[in-house]
Amino acid sequence: MTVIVLIAAPDGLHGHLTRSRAYLLWPRRVDPVVVTRSNPTRFFTFIRDSHQLQTQLLATCLGDRLGRTITEDDLWPTASSVTRDHDALDVQSCAVSELLHELAQRRSWPEVSGLTLTATALDAIRPAQAPHTLTSAWIAPRQQVSVLQTMTSHLREMDDRHGGSLVALRLVKEQLRVPVALLRDGSLRYTPGERQALLEAAAQLAQLYGWLNFDAGFAVAAQHAYFRGLRAAAEVGDQDALINMLGMLAYICACSGQEREAVQLAEHACLLARGRPLLVRSRAAGRLATAYAAAGDELRHRCAAEEARSLLDRGHADGPTHLYYYSGAQLDAEIGQALVLLAGKGSARSRRLHGEATAALGPLAASGRDVTHQRSATLHGAYLALAHLARAELEEAAAATVTAGQRLTVVDSGRCHALLRQIRKAFERHRRNDWASTAISALAEAGLGP
Repeated sequence: MTVIVLIAAPDGLHGHLTRSRAYLLWPRRVDPVVVTRSNPTRFFTFIRDSHQLQTQLLATCLGDRLGRTITEDDLWPTASSVTRDHDALDVQSCAVSELLHELAQRRSWPEVSGLTLTATALDAIRPAQAPHTLTSAWIAPRQQVSVLQTMTSHLREMDDRHGGSLVALRLVKEQLRVPVALLRDGSLRYTPGERQALLEAAAQLAQLYGWLNFDAGFAVAAQHAYFRGLRAAAEVGDQDALINMLGMLAYICACSGQEREAVQLAEHACLLARGRPLLVRSRAAGRLATAYAAAGDELRHRCAAEEARSLLDRGHADGPTHLYYYSGAQLDAEIGQALVLLAGKGSARSRRLHGEATAALGPLAASGRDVTHQRSATLHGAYLALAHLARAELEEAAAATVTAGQRLTVVDSGRCHALLRQIRKAFERHRRNDWASTAISALAEAGLGP
């Protein structure tokens, strides 16, 4: 008779069989089956067709650990009783070209959070099996493939200057279809290097598409884009791109009220960054600092922020090309934004934190209107205004608001618009104040009226 023993970690199953071990004990041998955050269903699939006694025993063990009744139907429901979230949970099992094709076709996505979000992201970065390579007389010249990378660079510059407008989203989405269509075309054959170049281009475009979605205010679509971008980067073994996308996904979670998921993803990115270029490690530490701030952990935030600054000072010119934008001023501004998030958690030191934030946000927010990174300057200028408003410094808040509003002639960002509308509402409570009136008028001229 087969005996099933479930051995859980001391801190329990966390409701989802995390960090637990299940062992199937056969006569004279033991076959371990590991149940982790990303593969809880594998154990169930393994014993799906086992004897009924096994399923009853497993249900009893799980019920004891979870503190509630578990039936056999709960272990493997029938297709009629449950529908799987294909979009979120099948990232690893689908061909990457099909995942990216789906990304370029879909217009709406199911919301994901909690374990589903973190498990899907971490499952996507698992190394994939080396793809079968076909050979043919027709080979895509690298010069042709490199055109995609050049166009991606131009699209990034467009994002830096103009933000996530609907036009920018449409342009990037159409561009993403190019490498995906080439990968899916059965009449074309590539060398391993050419296929990798196409996947790299697709991964970069998926990352940019996700970021533009977030900047436009579509956080759910952004998350799904990153799930697929992570999968493509894992397919080609681009570790630095994986780390960067995990950090960006963590940032999205931190700004979307998913602080716990943000910390988990950012911590994992920092683990992967060990041994990577200093700039990559600094970028990951900066994202972790934001995640800790969003979670209200000031001590860990400060430690991560200090590490990010130290690594950046030591390795400013050492890193991949996709971190071209990362500088001391950018990091300071992000830390300033994080301090605003931290102060918003109800800290008793809120006024001091907002004061630190104004000092960190000021330089980038005050940069000239001829700089490339207008979207970032607008965003952090809005956070600067919020920090001054929290300190009841209406003159400084109005000045920051006017500067940010003037940038809207070139910046079309849903996030920036939302923040500036929030600032307008705050000024409405001080309408009789001259500085508040000035800020309201500036925002009205920028198209952000009542």
